[in-house]
Amino acid sequence: MDDLIEVTGAEVADFEDKMSCCGAPIMPSDADKAFTLTADRIEKIRVSGADAIIVVCPTCYTQLETQQKKATAKFDSEYSIPVLYLGELLAISMGMKDMVISNARRYHRVKVGPLLEKIGGAA
Repeated sequence: MDDLIEVTGAEVADFEDKMSCCGAPIMPSDADKAFTLTADRIEKIRVSGADAIIVVCPTCYTQLETQQKKATAKFDSEYSIPVLYLGELLAISMGMKDMVISNARRYHRVKVGPLLEKIGGAA
């Protein structure tokens, strides 16, 4: 996946446990453990300096986006790291920012506008 991200011109951030589970699969049986996994992952991503979280899994997307508000309370840090599907990043790199912006306004909980402005697209 890193190679596909780099093809778009984006830089891939490295951080500990990069390929670890987001925690969502254990949510039904142990919500506290699932949140801990998710929150720790979000914190490692923040510390890495990443501007966005790129995923291919719908469950990872939902978990990493919806749990940021709760993680803010746990770590006493403000989390607003946009979560994008790899397909959205590819669309942006191919000049389809307007489509991504339109969808983001309807479906994303964490605003992607600041990210799009940073990479040269009007939000």
